[in-house]
Amino acid sequence: MKGTLSLLEAEGADAVRWEEALAAMPGADIYFTPAWTRLFAELDGDRPLCALWESGRGRALFPLQVRPLDRLPFWSPRWLGDCAGSPAFDATSPYGYSGPLAEVPDTAEAAGIIKEFMEALQARLRAERVVSLFVRLHPLVGNAEYFPQEAIDLAKRSETVFIDLTTAWYKSLTSACRYEVRKSQRRGIAVEPAAGPGDWEAFGDIYRATMARRSARSWYLFPQDFLEETRRLLGPAVTLLVARHHGKVVGGSLFLEGFGRGHYHLSGANTDAAGQGVTNRLVVEGARLCESHGRRVLHLGGGVRVGDGLARFKASFSPLRARWDKACLVVDPEAYDRLVRGRAAFLDAAGAREEGADSFPAYRQGLGETAPERPA
Repeated sequence: MKGTLSLLEAEGADAVRWEEALAAMPGADIYFTPAWTRLFAELDGDRPLCALWESGRGRALFPLQVRPLDRLPFWSPRWLGDCAGSPAFDATSPYGYSGPLAEVPDTAEAAGIIKEFMEALQARLRAERVVSLFVRLHPLVGNAEYFPQEAIDLAKRSETVFIDLTTAWYKSLTSACRYEVRKSQRRGIAVEPAAGPGDWEAFGDIYRATMARRSARSWYLFPQDFLEETRRLLGPAVTLLVARHHGKVVGGSLFLEGFGRGHYHLSGANTDAAGQGVTNRLVVEGARLCESHGRRVLHLGGGVRVGDGLARFKASFSPLRARWDKACLVVDPEAYDRLVRGRAAFLDAAGAREEGADSFPAYRQGLGETAPERPA
Protein backbone atom coordinates (compact mmCIF):
# COMPACT_ATOMS: atom_id res chain seq x y z
CA MET A 1 0.00 0.00 0.00
CA LYS A 2 1.48 3.30 -1.07
CA GLY A 3 1.68 6.37 1.11
CA THR A 4 2.79 9.99 0.93
CA LEU A 5 6.06 11.30 2.32
CA SER A 6 6.32 14.98 3.30
CA LEU A 7 9.36 16.87 4.60
CA LEU A 8 8.06 19.45 7.06
CA GLU A 9 9.86 22.59 8.21
CA ALA A 10 10.02 23.48 11.92
CA GLU A 11 8.12 26.77 11.62
CA GLY A 12 4.77 28.07 10.41
CA ALA A 13 2.04 25.80 9.06
CA ASP A 14 4.45 22.88 8.71
CA ALA A 15 5.27 23.03 12.43
CA VAL A 16 1.55 23.00 13.29
CA ARG A 17 1.04 19.93 11.11
CA TRP A 18 4.09 18.32 12.71
CA GLU A 19 2.79 18.96 16.23
CA GLU A 20 -0.70 17.66 15.38
CA ALA A 21 0.74 14.43 13.97
CA LEU A 22 3.07 14.00 16.95
CA ALA A 23 0.25 14.45 19.47
CA ALA A 24 -1.40 11.26 18.14
CA MET A 25 1.78 9.15 18.26
CA PRO A 26 2.29 6.58 21.03
CA GLY A 27 5.73 7.23 22.47
CA ALA A 28 5.70 10.96 21.67
CA ASP A 29 8.28 12.94 23.61
CA ILE A 30 9.77 16.42 23.70
CA TYR A 31 12.71 15.25 21.58
CA PHE A 32 10.38 14.79 18.60
CA THR A 33 8.92 18.32 18.66
CA PRO A 34 9.64 21.04 16.09
CA ALA A 35 10.90 23.36 18.85
CA TRP A 36 13.51 20.86 20.02
CA THR A 37 14.60 19.96 16.49
CA ARG A 38 14.88 23.62 15.55
CA LEU A 39 16.83 24.45 18.71
CA PHE A 40 19.70 22.08 17.96
CA ALA A 41 19.68 22.42 14.17
CA GLU A 42 20.00 26.20 14.41
CA LEU A 43 22.79 25.83 16.99
CA ASP A 44 24.89 24.10 14.34
CA GLY A 45 23.67 26.01 11.31
CA ASP A 46 21.72 23.01 9.99
CA ARG A 47 18.20 22.56 8.62
CA PRO A 48 15.50 21.16 10.94
CA LEU A 49 13.00 18.86 9.22
CA CYS A 50 10.40 16.22 10.02
CA ALA A 51 9.75 13.34 7.65
CA LEU A 52 6.01 12.55 7.85
CA TRP A 53 4.62 9.40 6.22
CA GLU A 54 0.86 9.05 5.72
CA SER A 55 -0.91 6.02 4.30
CA GLY A 56 -4.08 4.00 4.67
CA ARG A 57 -2.28 1.87 7.28
CA GLY A 58 -1.33 4.76 9.55
CA ARG A 59 1.24 7.52 9.97
CA ALA A 60 4.90 7.74 10.97
CA LEU A 61 7.27 10.62 11.63
CA PHE A 62 10.97 11.15 12.17
CA PRO A 63 12.70 14.46 13.10
CA LEU A 64 15.94 15.14 11.22
CA GLN A 65 18.81 17.60 11.29
CA VAL A 66 20.22 18.00 7.77
CA ARG A 67 23.85 19.14 7.53
CA PRO A 68 25.55 20.58 4.42
CA LEU A 69 28.73 18.75 3.47
CA ASP A 70 30.41 21.79 1.95
CA ARG A 71 31.67 22.67 5.45
CA LEU A 72 34.02 19.68 5.34
CA PRO A 73 37.63 20.87 4.88
CA PHE A 74 38.13 18.53 1.90
CA TRP A 75 34.97 19.61 0.08
CA SER A 76 36.70 20.41 -3.19
CA PRO A 77 36.97 18.89 -6.68
CA ARG A 78 40.65 18.35 -5.85
CA TRP A 79 39.70 15.66 -3.34
CA LEU A 80 36.22 14.65 -4.45
CA GLY A 81 36.08 15.24 -8.18
CA ASP A 82 32.55 15.63 -9.56
CA CYS A 83 31.08 14.73 -6.18
CA ALA A 84 31.83 18.29 -5.01
CA GLY A 85 30.19 19.79 -8.08
CA SER A 86 26.76 20.21 -6.49
CA PRO A 87 25.45 20.52 -2.92
CA ALA A 88 25.23 17.37 -0.80
CA PHE A 89 24.27 16.64 2.79
CA ASP A 90 24.15 14.15 5.56
CA ALA A 91 21.58 13.86 8.33
CA THR A 92 21.39 13.06 12.01
CA SER A 93 18.73 12.85 14.64
CA PRO A 94 18.72 15.97 16.83
CA TYR A 95 20.64 15.83 20.11
CA GLY A 96 18.91 13.51 22.56
CA TYR A 97 16.73 10.52 21.73
CA SER A 98 14.82 10.18 18.49
CA GLY A 99 14.09 7.87 15.57
CA PRO A 100 10.78 6.96 13.93
CA LEU A 101 7.40 6.97 15.67
CA ALA A 102 4.25 5.37 14.28
CA GLU A 103 0.52 5.83 14.76
CA VAL A 104 -1.34 2.71 13.67
CA PRO A 105 -4.75 1.19 14.48
CA ASP A 106 -3.06 -2.04 15.58
CA THR A 107 0.36 -1.97 17.28
CA ALA A 108 1.25 -5.17 15.44
CA GLU A 109 1.28 -3.03 12.28
CA ALA A 110 3.99 -0.67 13.59
CA ALA A 111 6.91 -2.64 12.15
CA GLY A 112 5.25 -2.79 8.73
CA ILE A 113 4.46 0.90 8.44
CA ILE A 114 7.90 1.93 9.67
CA LYS A 115 9.45 -0.40 7.07
CA GLU A 116 7.40 1.31 4.33
CA PHE A 117 8.29 4.69 5.78
CA MET A 118 12.02 4.01 5.96
CA GLU A 119 12.11 2.72 2.38
CA ALA A 120 10.35 5.85 1.14
CA LEU A 121 12.52 8.09 3.33
CA GLN A 122 15.78 6.59 2.06
CA ALA A 123 14.64 7.04 -1.54
CA ARG A 124 13.75 10.66 -0.83
CA LEU A 125 17.02 11.33 0.95
CA ARG A 126 19.01 9.90 -1.96
CA ALA A 127 17.08 12.16 -4.33
CA GLU A 128 17.97 15.12 -2.07
CA ARG A 129 21.67 14.08 -2.17
CA VAL A 130 21.77 13.05 1.49
CA VAL A 131 24.65 10.59 1.87
CA SER A 132 24.21 9.10 5.34
CA LEU A 133 22.00 9.13 8.42
CA PHE A 134 23.07 8.73 12.06
CA VAL A 135 20.31 8.14 14.62
CA ARG A 136 20.21 8.07 18.41
CA LEU A 137 17.13 5.94 19.02
CA HIS A 138 14.83 6.43 22.00
CA PRO A 139 15.48 3.91 24.81
CA LEU A 140 12.11 4.39 26.52
CA VAL A 141 10.08 4.20 23.31
CA GLY A 142 11.85 1.08 22.05
CA ASN A 143 11.76 2.18 18.41
CA ALA A 144 15.07 0.41 17.74
CA GLU A 145 12.93 -2.71 17.42
CA TYR A 146 11.34 -1.33 14.25
CA PHE A 147 14.40 0.36 12.73
CA PRO A 148 16.30 -1.45 9.92
CA GLN A 149 18.29 -3.95 11.99
CA GLU A 150 21.27 -3.99 9.64
CA ALA A 151 21.82 -0.33 10.55
CA ILE A 152 21.97 -0.86 14.33
CA ASP A 153 25.55 -0.40 15.55
CA LEU A 154 25.98 -3.08 18.20
CA ALA A 155 29.37 -1.67 19.21
CA LYS A 156 27.63 1.55 20.26
CA ARG A 157 24.87 -0.20 22.24
CA SER A 158 24.65 1.02 25.83
CA GLU A 159 22.01 1.70 28.45
CA THR A 160 20.33 4.60 30.18
CA VAL A 161 18.93 5.02 33.69
CA PHE A 162 15.39 6.02 34.53
CA ILE A 163 13.33 6.52 37.69
CA ASP A 164 9.78 5.16 37.89
CA LEU A 165 7.96 8.06 39.58
CA THR A 166 4.82 5.97 40.13
CA THR A 167 6.63 3.97 42.84
CA ALA A 168 8.31 4.78 46.17
CA TRP A 169 11.32 5.77 44.09
CA TYR A 170 13.31 7.52 46.85
CA LYS A 171 13.85 4.15 48.54
CA SER A 172 15.66 2.97 45.40
CA LEU A 173 18.47 5.52 45.81
CA THR A 174 21.70 3.95 46.98
CA SER A 175 22.68 4.68 50.58
CA ALA A 176 25.62 6.75 49.31
CA CYS A 177 23.30 8.83 47.15
CA ARG A 178 20.89 9.48 50.06
CA TYR A 179 23.87 10.49 52.20
CA GLU A 180 24.87 13.12 49.62
CA VAL A 181 21.32 14.48 49.56
CA ARG A 182 21.23 14.75 53.35
CA LYS A 183 24.67 16.38 53.33
CA SER A 184 23.42 19.20 51.09
CA GLN A 185 20.44 19.73 53.39
CA ARG A 186 22.62 19.86 56.52
CA ARG A 187 24.84 22.48 54.91
CA GLY A 188 21.90 24.76 54.27
CA ILE A 189 21.73 24.41 50.51
CA ALA A 190 18.33 25.34 49.10
CA VAL A 191 17.01 24.13 45.72
CA GLU A 192 14.30 26.05 43.91
CA PRO A 193 13.17 27.08 40.41
CA ALA A 194 15.19 29.89 38.84
CA ALA A 195 13.95 33.33 39.87
CA GLY A 196 14.80 35.13 36.65
CA PRO A 197 17.41 35.89 33.95
CA GLY A 198 20.16 36.39 36.53
CA ASP A 199 19.84 32.79 37.69
CA TRP A 200 20.00 31.58 34.07
CA GLU A 201 23.18 33.59 33.53
CA ALA A 202 24.74 32.22 36.72
CA PHE A 203 23.79 28.68 35.70
CA GLY A 204 25.32 29.18 32.24
CA ASP A 205 28.65 30.22 33.73
CA ILE A 206 28.62 27.28 36.17
CA TYR A 207 27.58 24.79 33.48
CA ARG A 208 30.34 25.81 31.04
CA ALA A 209 32.95 25.77 33.82
CA THR A 210 31.78 22.27 34.80
CA MET A 211 32.04 21.01 31.23
CA ALA A 212 35.53 22.52 30.84
CA ARG A 213 36.60 20.93 34.12
CA ARG A 214 35.42 17.55 32.79
CA SER A 215 37.31 18.08 29.51
CA ALA A 216 34.07 17.87 27.51
CA ARG A 217 34.16 18.48 23.76
CA SER A 218 33.84 22.15 22.87
CA TRP A 219 30.45 21.45 21.27
CA TYR A 220 29.01 20.95 24.76
CA LEU A 221 30.10 24.41 25.98
CA PHE A 222 26.72 25.86 25.06
CA PRO A 223 26.85 29.67 24.95
CA GLN A 224 24.48 31.80 26.99
CA ASP A 225 22.40 32.84 24.00
CA PHE A 226 21.70 29.15 23.30
CA LEU A 227 20.45 28.66 26.87
CA GLU A 228 18.21 31.71 26.43
CA GLU A 229 16.92 30.25 23.17
CA THR A 230 16.24 26.97 24.99
CA ARG A 231 14.15 28.91 27.48
CA ARG A 232 12.33 30.82 24.76
CA LEU A 233 11.59 27.95 22.39
CA LEU A 234 10.69 25.29 24.97
CA GLY A 235 8.78 27.58 27.34
CA PRO A 236 7.10 25.66 30.19
CA ALA A 237 8.58 22.39 28.90
CA VAL A 238 11.94 23.33 30.48
CA THR A 239 12.61 24.17 34.14
CA LEU A 240 15.87 25.36 35.64
CA LEU A 241 16.37 24.32 39.25
CA VAL A 242 19.15 26.20 41.02
CA ALA A 243 21.00 25.34 44.22
CA ARG A 244 21.77 28.30 46.51
CA HIS A 245 24.19 28.53 49.39
CA HIS A 246 23.90 31.70 51.48
CA GLY A 247 21.87 33.19 48.63
CA LYS A 248 24.47 32.50 45.93
CA VAL A 249 23.81 30.14 43.00
CA VAL A 250 26.29 27.28 43.32
CA GLY A 251 24.72 24.76 40.94
CA GLY A 252 21.82 24.10 38.64
CA SER A 253 20.09 21.54 36.42
CA LEU A 254 17.69 21.77 33.52
CA PHE A 255 14.73 19.39 33.42
CA LEU A 256 12.57 18.76 30.36
CA GLU A 257 8.92 17.76 30.70
CA GLY A 258 6.16 16.64 28.39
CA PHE A 259 4.11 13.69 27.16
CA GLY A 260 4.14 12.04 30.58
CA ARG A 261 7.93 12.05 30.98
CA GLY A 262 10.65 14.14 32.52
CA HIS A 263 14.28 14.24 31.37
CA TYR A 264 17.41 15.32 33.22
CA HIS A 265 19.17 17.57 30.72
CA LEU A 266 22.11 19.90 31.49
CA SER A 267 23.73 20.24 34.91
CA GLY A 268 26.65 21.88 36.65
CA ALA A 269 28.00 22.81 40.08
CA ASN A 270 30.79 25.03 41.38
CA THR A 271 33.99 23.28 42.40
CA ASP A 272 33.45 24.13 46.08
CA ALA A 273 29.85 22.84 45.90
CA ALA A 274 30.62 19.59 44.09
CA GLY A 275 31.52 17.85 47.35
CA GLN A 276 28.43 19.07 49.17
CA GLY A 277 25.91 16.80 47.51
CA VAL A 278 24.55 19.58 45.29
CA THR A 279 24.14 17.55 42.08
CA ASN A 280 22.52 14.61 43.89
CA ARG A 281 20.10 17.03 45.53
CA LEU A 282 19.25 18.68 42.22
CA VAL A 283 18.34 15.32 40.66
CA VAL A 284 16.16 14.36 43.63
CA GLU A 285 14.36 17.71 43.60
CA GLY A 286 13.93 17.40 39.83
CA ALA A 287 12.31 14.00 40.36
CA ARG A 288 9.99 15.52 42.94
CA LEU A 289 9.13 18.33 40.55
CA CYS A 290 8.27 15.91 37.74
CA GLU A 291 6.31 13.70 40.13
CA SER A 292 4.25 16.71 41.28
CA HIS A 293 3.39 17.42 37.63
CA GLY A 294 2.09 13.89 37.12
CA ARG A 295 5.05 12.60 35.08
CA ARG A 296 5.44 8.84 35.21
CA VAL A 297 9.18 8.68 34.55
CA LEU A 298 12.30 10.78 35.01
CA HIS A 299 14.86 9.71 32.43
CA LEU A 300 18.42 10.40 33.56
CA GLY A 301 20.21 9.16 30.42
CA GLY A 302 23.57 7.41 30.38
CA GLY A 303 27.26 8.18 30.46
CA VAL A 304 29.67 9.35 27.79
CA ARG A 305 31.05 5.80 27.79
CA VAL A 306 29.67 2.59 29.24
CA GLY A 307 30.40 2.40 32.96
CA ASP A 308 32.10 5.80 33.25
CA GLY A 309 31.77 8.13 36.23
CA LEU A 310 28.66 9.85 34.86
CA ALA A 311 26.96 6.51 34.24
CA ARG A 312 27.79 5.37 37.79
CA PHE A 313 26.46 8.62 39.22
CA LYS A 314 23.13 8.22 37.43
CA ALA A 315 22.94 4.55 38.41
CA SER A 316 22.94 5.61 42.08
CA PHE A 317 19.39 6.96 41.69
CA SER A 318 17.65 3.88 40.30
CA PRO A 319 18.20 0.23 39.41
CA LEU A 320 16.06 0.61 36.26
CA ARG A 321 17.78 0.48 32.86
CA ALA A 322 16.71 0.88 29.24
CA ARG A 323 18.70 -0.31 26.22
CA TRP A 324 20.00 2.52 24.07
CA ASP A 325 20.82 1.86 20.43
CA LYS A 326 22.40 4.04 17.75
CA ALA A 327 21.95 3.43 14.04
CA CYS A 328 24.28 4.16 11.13
CA LEU A 329 22.60 4.16 7.74
CA VAL A 330 24.52 4.69 4.48
CA VAL A 331 21.94 6.20 2.14
CA ASP A 332 24.18 6.59 -0.93
CA PRO A 333 27.03 4.02 -0.80
CA GLU A 334 28.85 5.39 -3.87
CA ALA A 335 28.95 8.96 -2.55
CA TYR A 336 29.83 7.72 0.95
CA ASP A 337 32.84 5.77 -0.35
CA ARG A 338 33.94 8.76 -2.41
CA LEU A 339 33.86 10.98 0.68
CA VAL A 340 35.85 8.45 2.71
CA ARG A 341 38.52 8.31 -0.01
CA GLY A 342 38.56 12.10 -0.31
CA ARG A 343 39.08 12.49 3.43
CA ALA A 344 41.96 9.99 3.37
CA ALA A 345 43.65 11.80 0.46
CA PHE A 346 43.20 15.17 2.17
CA LEU A 347 44.73 13.94 5.44
CA ASP A 348 47.57 12.20 3.60
CA ALA A 349 48.45 15.39 1.73
CA ALA A 350 48.39 17.33 5.00
CA GLY A 351 50.74 14.81 6.62
CA ALA A 352 48.09 14.01 9.23
CA ARG A 353 48.16 10.66 10.95
CA GLU A 354 45.34 8.38 9.83
CA GLU A 355 43.37 6.79 12.64
CA GLY A 356 41.07 3.79 12.47
CA ALA A 357 37.69 4.78 11.07
CA ASP A 358 35.52 3.63 13.99
CA SER A 359 33.06 6.52 14.04
CA PHE A 360 30.15 7.27 11.76
CA PRO A 361 30.09 8.74 9.26
CA ALA A 362 33.73 7.78 8.68
CA TYR A 363 34.37 10.78 6.44
CA ARG A 364 33.86 13.15 9.40
CA GLN A 365 36.23 11.38 11.80
CA GLY A 366 39.15 13.37 13.14
CA LEU A 367 38.22 16.61 11.42
CA GLY A 368 37.11 18.52 14.50
CA GLU A 369 34.19 20.90 14.47
CA THR A 370 32.59 21.27 11.05
CA ALA A 371 29.74 23.57 12.07
CA PRO A 372 30.19 27.37 11.93
CA GLU A 373 31.88 28.90 14.96
CA ARG A 374 29.55 29.78 17.80
CA PRO A 375 29.89 32.85 20.00
CA ALA A 376 31.66 32.31 23.31
